[in-house]
Amino acid sequence: MARRPSTATGIGSGMFRRKRPGASSAALHVIQEVPSLRIVDDALWQRVKMRQENLRAG
Repeated sequence: MARRPSTATGIGSGMFRRKRPGASSAALHVIQEVPSLRIVDDALWQRVKMRQENLRAG
């Protein structure tokens, strides 16, 4: 019977390994606004956020 290589999906493949702290630092991320890629326009976004605040306030 042939054994699965350690790269196969499942236990031992890294699928269940925990991420190490600090492996992905926020300082490495580049954040840039690209309005042309927005799905929801800014006016609607602001109205929804205002409504959410009103609902939370009760």
